Amino acid sequence: MKRIMNTKTTLRLAIVMILTLLMLLLTACGKSEFGVTENTGKQMTVTARNAGKDGIVMVGSLEAEEGEQIAVKPAAGEDLEDEPESAENAPESAVETSEDAENASVSPETSETKSGSGHGDGERFESIIMIEGMEEAVSYEHIRNSTVGIEMDYDYELLERHSGPNRECFVSCYDDPGNYENYLEVTYSEEDADSAAAAVSETLSKDYDIIREEFMLERAGSCIRIDASADKGGLTMPEKLRMVYIIPADDGSRIATAHYSIEGAEGFGVRFRNMMHTLELIETR
Repeated sequence: MKRIMNTKTTLRLAIVMILTLLMLLLTACGKSEFGVTENTGKQMTVTARNAGKDGIVMVGSLEAEEGEQIAVKPAAGEDLEDEPESAENAPESAVETSEDAENASVSPETSETKSGSGHGDGERFESIIMIEGMEEAVSYEHIRNSTVGIEMDYDYELLERHSGPNRECFVSCYDDPGNYENYLEVTYSEEDADSAAAAVSETLSKDYDIIREEFMLERAGSCIRIDASADKGGLTMPEKLRMVYIIPADDGSRIATAHYSIEGAEGFGVRFRNMMHTLELIETR
């Protein structure tokens, strides 16, 4: 009986020594302080003091049969090094720095230059239009002009952009620079849409039989369209055609005039019409 008790005592002492050595190793590695308390029977309690910054104390129990070998090691996936702080426990300044960096990735200037179509000023992209019943790829550039009060897309491979005071003009790259035939010009007018349309109609009716109608543009909305594609009297087709769009705005109106030859009606005429559907009104500066 005495031998059995000595054996149990020796086992407990051996386990205490093993655990004490392990705790010393963990403490040397920068972990929390550990202590061992021997319980009666075959259980021993391991206590980790100062286990967390908030004073959390971890307590665990170890149970061993006589003669059983015991190994204490980290759980799978853990190591003896300090774990990185989570965002929840991270210092407030660190969280703010992360949020600031995320917000800084979106430039205010970039968001301001984005149009309703999602394209920024000067951005180039590919699109598809229909010409004579066939799909055709076009290379668009999005432009923004706060003086005229518009933004729109134009075919930069076939047209040259000419900007001036209160106007945007897109000219065929094939035309004689001194004698443009195919171009789309957009201007700013202080007149309201009805007054501007009346003045345009009076001028064009001297040479053309005009058709005035309400028209809906995809992005700019309702406008007045004046079709000048028939000679006076309507018996012949003029060499130069006109299609004028008068778009009402809070500060007046925008007047867009498509000029194209009769040969270019199914080419430039269609392209200009598609460009007009990309036009949007913006605030003038």
